Amino acid sequence: MLVSSEQHLFRRTQCRQILEVMRQQDIPRYLKSLSEVLLSAGIRFHIRLAIAQWLGTLVHPTRAERNIVLELDNADEPFSTLVDSAFFRSAGWFDLHVESGWLQKLLNDPNEQRRNSAFWSVVTVAPDRPSEVAKLLREWWGGDGERSGVLFGWLASFRKAAPNADLEQLCVDVIRSRPPGIFSNVSAQRREMILVTWVEEDSERGAPLLRALFDT
Repeated sequence: MLVSSEQHLFRRTQCRQILEVMRQQDIPRYLKSLSEVLLSAGIRFHIRLAIAQWLGTLVHPTRAERNIVLELDNADEPFSTLVDSAFFRSAGWFDLHVESGWLQKLLNDPNEQRRNSAFWSVVTVAPDRPSEVAKLLREWWGGDGERSGVLFGWLASFRKAAPNADLEQLCVDVIRSRPPGIFSNVSAQRREMILVTWVEEDSERGAPLLRALFDT
């Protein structure tokens, strides 16, 4: 007999609620159950996905939870939907990944999809962790000419973060490094997005960036 969409929704919600209660009251049992659910191919995928998405919303994920999710990952392949849903949605996960050095390595991963996942996670948390993001990207960039172009493109993708001197200075420094093709027709949209994101809403704070564009 076919299971209705309402029943599927109930099961997903019920699983998340059970795990959330166990997480608060019985950590060892919770971690054991979490591992069994996520790593078992016998559990319906939509249930596992719901749990992964719930993990992705945690404000303070733990190393133990991170280690369980990592068991789903194959470092030689693009991220699975489960890993992507858990790992790249919140500032809490960003903190864990940076603390372990994993995100720094991921930014240099030879697999383009894995690198892109890392960059998009950085873009996502920039409003919550602007100084930490600026430090991470500056270290990755290292003044490299080729990476300047990549970083310029990513900075154009940022949502407006709270005013932050570190992130704004990174943007200015990248522009002054004259990224390859910065004034080509192909980069026109990127330049426009940079101006919209960093200058339009606060012209006074955006003045150094605008000056860098003119000088360059």
